[in-house]
Amino acid sequence: MIASQTWDPERYARNARFVSDLAEAVVELLHPRPGERILDLGCGNGVLTAKLAAMGCSIVGVDGSHAQIEALND
Repeated sequence: MIASQTWDPERYARNARFVSDLAEAVVELLHPRPGERILDLGCGNGVLTAKLAAMGCSIVGVDGSHAQIEALND
């Protein structure tokens, strides 16, 4: 049985900021370059996805939460 999860994008933005902050160190190690194709699995609220796009990466963000994806489009 797969457990159901509910994600609140506003609460995630308030309380889970540390996720994208911690991931920045990993991004630095990977040293993404403009034009590089990246798949961001579990992109959450898209903060890190947006940073990678701003660096010129061609990026696709995927998340299992419909609410999180909809929040990206707001």
